[in-house]
Amino acid sequence: MTDDCAHDVTENILQDAVRSKIVIIGTGHAGTTAAKELRRLGHLGEIVLMGEEPHLPYERPPLSKEIVRNGKNADIPSLLDAEELRRLGIRFKPSEKVTSLDAKARTVRTEQENTETFDFCLLATGGNARTVAHWLPGNPGVHYVRRLDDAIRLSHALSNTNSLAVIGAGYLGLEIASSARHLGLDVTLLDIAPRVLARAAPTPFSDWVLARLRQMGINARLNSRIVSSTHKNGLHALTLSDGTVISAPTIVIAAGQVPNVELAENASIDIDTRNGGIVVNEFCQTSIPWIYAAGDCVSQFHPWYGNTARLESWQSANEQGAIAAAAMLGLGTTQRSVPWFWTDILGCNIQMLGAPPDAQELEYVVRGNIDSKTERPQGMLFGMQDDIVAHALAVNAGGDLRAARPLIERKIPVRSEMLLDTSKPLRAIIKGLI
Repeated sequence: MTDDCAHDVTENILQDAVRSKIVIIGTGHAGTTAAKELRRLGHLGEIVLMGEEPHLPYERPPLSKEIVRNGKNADIPSLLDAEELRRLGIRFKPSEKVTSLDAKARTVRTEQENTETFDFCLLATGGNARTVAHWLPGNPGVHYVRRLDDAIRLSHALSNTNSLAVIGAGYLGLEIASSARHLGLDVTLLDIAPRVLARAAPTPFSDWVLARLRQMGINARLNSRIVSSTHKNGLHALTLSDGTVISAPTIVIAAGQVPNVELAENASIDIDTRNGGIVVNEFCQTSIPWIYAAGDCVSQFHPWYGNTARLESWQSANEQGAIAAAAMLGLGTTQRSVPWFWTDILGCNIQMLGAPPDAQELEYVVRGNIDSKTERPQGMLFGMQDDIVAHALAVNAGGDLRAARPLIERKIPVRSEMLLDTSKPLRAIIKGLI
């Protein structure tokens, strides 16, 4: 084949992709990012955005924060409003639960027995709350928070009670406990693990969070196994292994999430047996070439971790949605950023950048004042190994975290005593190194 012929074939493939029909299943961050990115990159074909919820696509991080505190009165940030959907020519199908995916016929079928054909399909199905058999969704006084309606129901419940028990001391549990305490409730936080954020943060930060919880009046009980539970007269009584009984009319289960991969499994798409996510390559392409996946449901090799990972984060969902959109149009990009995560808990903005805490043994040093008793602590924790910053955490110091990004991205050597010199702005210290 001559170079001219090869160019013509490539052009034809790209033109076909630009005019293809693309069905996106899931209206969270990954799905809506992909829909918008497809149009930005010049896609001219039909885009169908399908989701189970009746709402327009919305931001998820506020659910456990502003929505729990303010319920229906909260300002719910939109990912795509009705005007944007019209302007971008995206056919939005809310309240449409997809029940089957026929990869060979390239069709999806919904609970309402509607069928959509596609040239490419993006699975952005996210995850479901991990449920506990004794406290199933819908049981009196039991709440899980994954969707907008969940958060609104919990907000209503909290407005009619004075106490709450939260089971699970991960980020979601901490966010809900913080929101309830902000509302003036008596809050007990329970976890079987020996520390808060046991799988998500290094021990020095876990210790700081625990001290902050107790400083704010939240009863945090770790190493606590619930041996029995009863519900009587509108009150849950949780008996712990040490004999303590925790009573509350309302409990929230924050036990993590499981990836929603049922459609993929039934379509014989490869699933990662290690983490349960849909296996995708660097272009977010599944084992079936015309089906892609992005977001919390995905297992993908990440160069920063050096392994496959299923990342449940705002950043990852947006990045993968954009990568999938480009790949479906034949404009492959695989750019992945250093992992970044943020939350608002205990009156503080927390941001993390870099390697997970269990990736290696790091020595953490502290810059600034993060005394848990300070009304608004401000500082940084740097995870060091051989004069390289591999992980950084910021407490009310997002600007400093942004300044520190080059150190982590480029693995620039720096002595810890330089980072801890608060007589100089961190930005100036880092500028002198790069």
